[in-house]
Amino acid sequence: MEFDPYSDGLLRGDRKQSSRRLGDLMRAEARNSATPTALSEEALILEFGASRNAIRAALAALQKQGVVSRRRGIGTTISPHWDWSDFAELRGLSESASANGGRVTNRVLVADIVSSPLAISAALNLPVRSPVLLIERVRILDDQPLSLDTSYLNVELAAGLLDCVLESDDLVSLLEGKLGLPLGSADLVIEASTAGDALASQLQIAPGDPVLSVDRVLRLDGGVVLALEFLRLRGDRAAMTGRSDREPALYPERPSPRRRRTFPNTDSTKGTRMTVKTATGVVHLDRTQVYESYVLFSGPDGVSRLIDLDGEVRHEWPFYGVPARIIDPEMNGGRIGDVGVQISEVDGSPGGIYANRTVGQVSWSGEILWEWGSEAPGGAARQNHDWELLPNGNRLLLVTMPRVVPDLGENIVGDQGIYEVTPAGDIVWTWRAGDHLSEFGFSAAGWAHLRATVARRPDDVWGYLEMNSMKTLGPNKWHDADPTSVFHPDNIIFSTRKANVVGIIDKKTGAVVWRIGPYYGEEPGAEHQRINRFSVPRPVDQISGQHNPHFIAEGLPGAGNILVFDNQGGAGYPPAPLGIYAGSRVLEIDPSIKEIVWQYTAEDSGRPSWEFHSSFVSNAQRLPNGNTLITEGMKGRLLQVTPAGEIVWEYHSPYEAPGIAGEPEVQAATVPGVDRLSMTKLVYRSQAVPFEWVPAATEKVGVFVDQQSSC
Repeated sequence: MEFDPYSDGLLRGDRKQSSRRLGDLMRAEARNSATPTALSEEALILEFGASRNAIRAALAALQKQGVVSRRRGIGTTISPHWDWSDFAELRGLSESASANGGRVTNRVLVADIVSSPLAISAALNLPVRSPVLLIERVRILDDQPLSLDTSYLNVELAAGLLDCVLESDDLVSLLEGKLGLPLGSADLVIEASTAGDALASQLQIAPGDPVLSVDRVLRLDGGVVLALEFLRLRGDRAAMTGRSDREPALYPERPSPRRRRTFPNTDSTKGTRMTVKTATGVVHLDRTQVYESYVLFSGPDGVSRLIDLDGEVRHEWPFYGVPARIIDPEMNGGRIGDVGVQISEVDGSPGGIYANRTVGQVSWSGEILWEWGSEAPGGAARQNHDWELLPNGNRLLLVTMPRVVPDLGENIVGDQGIYEVTPAGDIVWTWRAGDHLSEFGFSAAGWAHLRATVARRPDDVWGYLEMNSMKTLGPNKWHDADPTSVFHPDNIIFSTRKANVVGIIDKKTGAVVWRIGPYYGEEPGAEHQRINRFSVPRPVDQISGQHNPHFIAEGLPGAGNILVFDNQGGAGYPPAPLGIYAGSRVLEIDPSIKEIVWQYTAEDSGRPSWEFHSSFVSNAQRLPNGNTLITEGMKGRLLQVTPAGEIVWEYHSPYEAPGIAGEPEVQAATVPGVDRLSMTKLVYRSQAVPFEWVPAATEKVGVFVDQQSSC
């Protein structure tokens, strides 16, 4: 093809596309213009080699976008933009605009001390509902609104701003120049979004118009967090420019579009980082093999949600569940749509297993039908990790029992146990873990390590055992075959994460009558192969940090076996040896012979073992077609796998909130130099829910209600 120096691609295609390309070039010119610059059609025709009609069409489009203006007596001019050039530099709007000849003023909407919401407290590393300084202003560049800036600041450091002139200066300049606070860095999250009605009215744009959303955390020179800011800039008046360098691809032949990408900061003087969101929602669905149901789970934001397999939220409750769990209509007088959740928290608690005040039952519409906790010893239920509604209408609650445990010294510790509570609120049965430690199988070295740990941290917010599940066995084939066995339906299977023990409690005597763990007698070095073993059946090998062991209910594939999420997380007295390759497992165990008869690891899906790993929380639930619903809770990932390990549904929760070490139930730092808040998408457990359980459901596909394996 012969090269034509006068054909630059502008006029290829139809007229609309030609005008669009012209507009892109003119917008680039506008971005480089700090002051209104006069344009003439003749000059543009010469510059771009386009027709007059194409130039006029492009100018008309840019006029609608606010890039150019046409005024009688003045002509066509380029409207100046705020060019956020090199956004890695921490600068204020006035600093940037004045450098380019622009003039900035501010319309102050709010300047007051307010009580901080949870997310603000977390970002500023303050206790919840602490006083913070709120400053909200409309930033005006050359007489036109540019942005709405909402700033939450540490009031102890920034209260002096209330005495400053907020109508003209940048907060950055005031903080450094007036208050003497040297700023060091900013963390940025930048997104494209659209304006709602309230934002549109402040920025003088139409609802739905584009907005550049910038969330910015300001830090002092020493790293102390000073402010969290939400900057909402008109999309037609703001541009962001900079330079990005490409990193060499490690494996260019195997692109992974869903994998998180990070862009490391190579300039240590700037300290700004940019992040790219991970995939959220449903990323894979195979309708031919998946078992259809709704799915219930609680997000770290304190909301319990019911979603369908397309990821759409069908219903939500403004309560956190530990876990959120449906109420079986057969135990609820035929009533559908009720859930069990936590209702309220203890004011000023350190969090963890101490946080809960009341627990209860809530209707589909959110009405609290039953609530319990004020009647408990100490005036709070302190329910954590698990609960179960019994056929007789009573409830089993896994609770915290702060007390002195004689075997562990003289300190008050976070002991845990079980209450059986009647609908009237009476406690009719109690079991305390600390009374049965001699039945847990600790070695002499284990006892020594346990006592030393308790002496060092008696106030650990998760307790010394971290019991994380308890459920009745329910009807099972082992009891049917031998009614004198330890597998009576009323007996209770429990898990202690920190001790690596799964046991069964005799409901009548309280004794631990069956157990696996805490030790498994592996040969030295065998831990490095543990996560890669796939031959079954085989004897149970070292579980570590496990969650939610339960008997698979009658009527389901594998009924009578134990299904457990083996986190392979750090745990044990002394700590169990873990292998080089981090990874978690779901194990199905025959309790009569203590053998693994089925398992799932990432390698069963053709992936490396470390791609399926949650060192804490998590769950697994057997479904009627033999599939298993799995909660990889640390990552907020839910998946359904076939017996062969094929993933037929995968969902990534988009909901996040702050928590100490990623635990949303802990908001206050207790260990200096160790504890700090971070954002997390953690999901504790999930549960498959029948379509017919939903009031006025239009879809009728049966899902077995497995109350043993659910949440």
